[in-house]
Amino acid sequence: MDDAKTGGYSGATAGAVSGLFCGPFFVFCSPILAGIGAASGAVVGAAVGASTGDSDKGKELFTKMNSYLIVNNPQDEFVSSVTALAEQKYQVNAFSDKEISISLEQLIFNTNSDGRIILALSATVTVNYLDKLGRQKSKTNDYDYESSPQFLDTWLEGSDDFYKSKLADAYSTLAEHIVRTL
Repeated sequence: MDDAKTGGYSGATAGAVSGLFCGPFFVFCSPILAGIGAASGAVVGAAVGASTGDSDKGKELFTKMNSYLIVNNPQDEFVSSVTALAEQKYQVNAFSDKEISISLEQLIFNTNSDGRIILALSATVTVNYLDKLGRQKSKTNDYDYESSPQFLDTWLEGSDDFYKSKLADAYSTLAEHIVRTL
């Protein structure tokens, strides 16, 4: 329970800093993401501890990742990844009749039966637009990502560059799926 409480406080701090990001052509808006810390704290503390029998390692992984996420806001980095890809595919139009809201809903660690760790992300994208008759319409899609499983010690020995690489891959993969379906 302490893992969830610690994660919640840290996640709220990181989320409060993120605010809203709005892009230049479609309007990309991202809500504050305070739940990441609580979700990853609870999952890492419980799942890693249960699968490996070592809750201290689970706490250590949570602490390392949470420290990284406070400095490197996941919502901002994810939206930047989606925006960069979308700008390559779509013409920039500041007067578009479309608004796209992007929300990174979940960033957690799961464990599989052999105790290896899987980084899992979930995102929701809502597109608000006007139909041919000028009526407001909305379409929402959910997107999921799971990394390849890696041993807990690999994550614990990882530097900030390791975390940056793993998260960049996750953001990029999700962004490709999103941009392909816009």
